[in-house]
Amino acid sequence: MATAKKMLKFSNNTYTQFGQLKRIEEDGGYLHFVNEDGLVTSKSKKYLSWERTKAKAEQYLDQWIVIRTGPGWSPWEWFSDFYTDYNMLDIPEDTGPEGQETIVQTRISRYRINEQYNLLREKMDNETVQQKQEREEIIRRYEEEREQLTPTQRAEMDDAVAAVDDNWMEFVQNPERTLVITGAAYNKGKPGHVDRSFALRYGIDVTMRKRMQVRIIERLHKNYVGVELMDYNDLYCRVALKISNHRDTNGQWVIASADAVDNNHYKHERKLAPAGGKDILKPISWFLQIHREIQAKL
Repeated sequence: MATAKKMLKFSNNTYTQFGQLKRIEEDGGYLHFVNEDGLVTSKSKKYLSWERTKAKAEQYLDQWIVIRTGPGWSPWEWFSDFYTDYNMLDIPEDTGPEGQETIVQTRISRYRINEQYNLLREKMDNETVQQKQEREEIIRRYEEEREQLTPTQRAEMDDAVAAVDDNWMEFVQNPERTLVITGAAYNKGKPGHVDRSFALRYGIDVTMRKRMQVRIIERLHKNYVGVELMDYNDLYCRVALKISNHRDTNGQWVIASADAVDNNHYKHERKLAPAGGKDILKPISWFLQIHREIQAKL
């Protein structure tokens, strides 16, 4: 007989003590978790974060987990993420709904901070020679790009780096957020750098978008962070963040640029779209086509 599990529902999500993660299975379209009672919950592979979820879950086989499920879905059928802090749902019985949510969200924030710390430590401890070389190449490329900036632009970049550093713990505690894109949608249809960089490096046309739902995953170099684009089935991207001084979005966090995940992308980009296409006056369709050509070469 299945053991009773604690479950708490808040406005956007359901948190459920799933039990002991006994097996991880997958078929053509889904990733499945199976607990000690044989109950199954699944994540669709249309969400590109499923591979990251699977890799994380493989480290926690035979451990007790809490799953998170989005609004309108049954946790005994579907999940979006999981936590290994099984006691995060243990709350005094006399705590009201608002108090329950505050306690759980505080525990999740603490969990995320520890997870980020462990992720960073693991990456540094297990970094291969090739990964170190790739990291150094990224730093070198960023420094080259910085040297091409005017003093005013350099100061703006330094301010952006400091702002991300100062707010990183808040990003970790509240990773799902809406970020502004001050590109064509704010400039009478004229593509900006952010539009060109998304098209060139990810094959995405964002010229009609003013905002984008993201889930912040990790801290990278300079003012870049790793995010999952929730509007694009959790596609993982590297994006640069800054606080906007645009008249319509002043003081809000914006995505200023997008960096390719595959560092080999740039040896082809330098030939086909030098300087990331900054001075190339072409329609966004041209950048999308160049992306396809680079992907074919990769």
